[in-house]
Amino acid sequence: MRDLAHTVRPSKFAARAFLAFAVFAFVVAFVPTASGTSGGLYLTSDTTLTEDHYGTIFVAAENVTLDCAGHAVIGEDVGVGIYLGANGVTVTNCTVEGFATGIQTDARDARIITNTLNHNGEGLRLGGATGATVSGNTANNNDFWGILACCKASDNTISDNQTKGNRVVGMTLNDASSNRVTGNVSVHNGSGFGIGLGSAFNTVSHNAAANNIRSGFDFALADNNTIDSNVSVNNGSGPNGGGFAFGPANGNTVTNNVAMHNGSSGFNVFFASELNLFSGNHACQNFFGDAFDSSTGAGNIWSDNHFCNSVLP
Repeated sequence: MRDLAHTVRPSKFAARAFLAFAVFAFVVAFVPTASGTSGGLYLTSDTTLTEDHYGTIFVAAENVTLDCAGHAVIGEDVGVGIYLGANGVTVTNCTVEGFATGIQTDARDARIITNTLNHNGEGLRLGGATGATVSGNTANNNDFWGILACCKASDNTISDNQTKGNRVVGMTLNDASSNRVTGNVSVHNGSGFGIGLGSAFNTVSHNAAANNIRSGFDFALADNNTIDSNVSVNNGSGPNGGGFAFGPANGNTVTNNVAMHNGSSGFNVFFASELNLFSGNHACQNFFGDAFDSSTGAGNIWSDNHFCNSVLP
């Protein structure tokens, strides 16, 4: 009997062990796992993604096209998502999230078209880039700014993009000159558009800023820019911000713009701003008035504007 008992018990244990293993194998087989490639991906020829990528993509050869085909490039809050390290590169149809910088280039003639840049430190950085076309992109909920041209970036066209919910500013030029910023929409950011820190000879036209916490359009240390046919609605509160703020800013041509229902003022010129021309602009129903010129500079010209409630000298 003892021999039989010793024989039966190991058999029962083996059966239970096999059953437990089978259940474990079943569970593991059906636990969903993240799919996609990972690590640093270096491209030297045209590439279309077929799945998401976890990590940085480096485009290292000229005239290459990266088409993400709607797939995502995902990071861990550091580094650059897609880095354009060569001239003439096209990046399109990518969703980039979770990086310090979503897309970055300092090269020439980049085409950054119809991408989504959300939840990064900054969405897009043109750092010294020239001749780029940035169009049809969405940059939302980034920690600093949605789209940035800086560091001597010039001759770039930034058009028909949308920015929303970026903590500092939706779209900004810092030390960037002779660029064209046109047809963009910037809403619910810290500020809508920021042009400054030595940015000159830019054309800012046909853009819309609405419901931003501070200014719709803010020009600081920005000289000799053309600012035409933009709309600023429901931006700002308190003595600063509002529709269009200039200070200090010199030699700008400000024409045919509209400022309505802003929490501060419609057009506000302050600090040592001088030799600016304001013509053909319209402002009404801004909380602290439609136009102020408290600059200690000289030679600002206001002509043929329509202001419902201006406080001009």
